[in-house]
Amino acid sequence: MGQRNLLPADRAELDAAAARTREIFAEWDAALAGPPPLRQFLDLVQNGEPLRAIELFGEHQAREALQ
Repeated sequence: MGQRNLLPADRAELDAAAARTREIFAEWDAALAGPPPLRQFLDLVQNGEPLRAIELFGEHQAREALQ
């Protein structure tokens, strides 16, 4: 019922957040499917996203990728 009262900008923001959430879950599923691709892991770290790399690959896999 509350969705009828949303402004178009609010709706767009919610849609964007939902899309990003789906992307994150897809990335997570891909990361869990097998060993982390070293290139992707290192790209995240080098682009200033080490916590994102650990989030996607897990701490144990992150340590393995760096060895």
